[in-house]
Amino acid sequence: MTEISAQEWASLREDIGELKDAMKEMAKAMERLARLEERDIERRSSIDRAFSEITKLEARVVALEQQAPASNRTNAWIDKFLWAVLGVCGMFIAKKLGMV
Repeated sequence: MTEISAQEWASLREDIGELKDAMKEMAKAMERLARLEERDIERRSSIDRAFSEITKLEARVVALEQQAPASNRTNAWIDKFLWAVLGVCGMFIAKKLGMV
């Protein structure tokens, strides 16, 4: 068997120290990567929720657009009714004042 010299032991210790430092740096890099991945997942989730809300709003707008013609007709009838009521009230007032 061959014996390992003191210089070789020192070299081995130095190499092991370098490996430990490299492992620590890799662990830090992995931790940073995990944080970035968590943030990315949160962003994607937020974007998915936003698109879901947009889809719901689009469906609501479509429903309102489909109801718009019926609302316009109803509004026209209400306008005509109000003008008729105002006309009747006007005639009643004019009659009471002796204008008609």
